[in-house]
Amino acid sequence: GPKNCPTEAETVFRDVDFGASTIITKAPNGKELVLAGQKSGTVWAMDPDTGKVVWRRDIGTGGPNGGIHWGIAADDTHVYAPISYPGRSIPGQDVDPSLKPGLYAVNLNDGTIDWKFEAAPDCTEQRRKFVPRCNGLFGLSGAPTVIGDHIITGGLDGRVYMVERKTGKLVWAFVTARDFQT
Repeated sequence: GPKNCPTEAETVFRDVDFGASTIITKAPNGKELVLAGQKSGTVWAMDPDTGKVVWRRDIGTGGPNGGIHWGIAADDTHVYAPISYPGRSIPGQDVDPSLKPGLYAVNLNDGTIDWKFEAAPDCTEQRRKFVPRCNGLFGLSGAPTVIGDHIITGGLDGRVYMVERKTGKLVWAFVTARDFQT
C-alpha cells in the first residue's frame, strides 16, 4: 500500500529530513562544531574535521509536521531549536512527556537543555476563523533569529514570539493570523 501512512513499526518512512542549513560555530569549551536540526526533533553537533558526532539531543521523535522544521540559530553558548511537534511514541522511541512544542536552548558544550519556552494553543473563536486547527497546530516552526539579548521565531498558528536569550522568558507575541486594516 501507499507509504504516506506507515504503521508505527515502519519508522523508516517517517519525515526525518533536514529542512535547513547547518551552522559552524565554536563551543565555550573551544571545540569547533557543525550544528544541524532535523525534522525528527534531533539537534546534532558534529566535529567539522572528522564528521564524528560530538553530541546529539533528541527533542522528541518528530512527525508529519516535523520536529525542527526550517532552521536553528546559535550564539556563543547555545543552539536554539524551535520544535513544532515533539512527536509520538514509536517502538523504542518514547517521547518524554516534558517535551512540548516550543523553543529549546541546547548547551553547545554537551547538548543539555538549559531552558525551554513552551508554546500553548490560543483558540478563541476569533482565532479559529484564521487557524481552524489551532488546538493542534501551535508549535514553533520558523527559523529563529538571535538579535542582541532576544530570539525571535514564528509559530504554526500565525504568532511571532520574542523571548529572552538567557532565560527563554516571553517578552512579547504578535498575532499575524488576523484581519488587518489596509
